[in-house]
Amino acid sequence: MVSLIMLGAVSCKKSEITKNSIIIDGVSYTTEANVSKSGLQNGAYIIYFSGTGGALFLNCSASYDGKKIDLTKKEETDGLGWSIEGALGGKQLFSVSSRNGWGSNGRFKAGTLRVKKGKEGDSSVDFNIVLEGGKITDTNDNKDHTIEMNINGPIGLVNGFE
Repeated sequence: MVSLIMLGAVSCKKSEITKNSIIIDGVSYTTEANVSKSGLQNGAYIIYFSGTGGALFLNCSASYDGKKIDLTKKEETDGLGWSIEGALGGKQLFSVSSRNGWGSNGRFKAGTLRVKKGKEGDSSVDFNIVLEGGKITDTNDNKDHTIEMNINGPIGLVNGFE
């Protein structure tokens, strides 16, 4: 689930998204990321991005590995599916899930996500994560939010997010 992360913020255009950044509402955030070791062992990618001012959680079933996910589609499944939650300055911006009624207070109007796990080492796992054209309507503030993500490379491997 998501809480937005940022180490530094720079206003930019969609076409200016760079490696290892997240753009929310037109502002680019450089991030640090960790992935849950126990999640990987149980077939889930639970990735936490953090930085000054916020955080972001991305949960995704390993069954989606390498597949392009249409974020506008809801699923009728007992499995994990996917979820994205983001917050800035202690305020939740959005919480969106592929499962109906599963902690979700928003919905994607547009966007695709591709998560690909690569080589796993002792202290990190290589991931390629691309979220393109994300547009979210959130029921917390009744506003549309945009999100883009381009993460490519090692993500720290941790036991949990306590």
